[in-house]
Amino acid sequence: MGFSVYFQSTEPVSETVAAKVVAATDQAAGERSWLSCEPIFPTLQEDGHLWGGSKVTFEPDPLDIESAEQEGLPNGTIADVIQLLCDISREHGIDWEVGHDFGELGGIHNGIADPEMTQAIDALALTTEELLSGMMGESYGDDEEDDDGPPDILRFPG
Repeated sequence: MGFSVYFQSTEPVSETVAAKVVAATDQAAGERSWLSCEPIFPTLQEDGHLWGGSKVTFEPDPLDIESAEQEGLPNGTIADVIQLLCDISREHGIDWEVGHDFGELGGIHNGIADPEMTQAIDALALTTEELLSGMMGESYGDDEEDDDGPPDILRFPG
């Protein structure tokens, strides 16, 4: 079962601007491992709108996990996709409509994502990171030292 997030510019863009956006997303694609979702590669549609999507990955292929561990790049999440769209919005004056397989999520205007959309995307990114962390072992994405001691026990008052 897959789940995808889609985006489209709210207005048509020139071929020059589209080329700059594609260059920015191509560069961003090489800066992360993208285990939690696909990187974005927007395309210019016949009507002049930029359109694209990213499929969220809940269970990456073990070979992809191994390759990502060897590369040492940070994992790209759906939250990173939204941040990239915000950056593009700010840099190129493009507003975005964002949705998913089941409907609308919100938009990005003047480089700022709708708060409700950000909350939903952050929850989705956290879920995929937690699943991936379990597949890759405790060290993935964990910046804290593990003391290998017993788990903390919470004491109830009384």
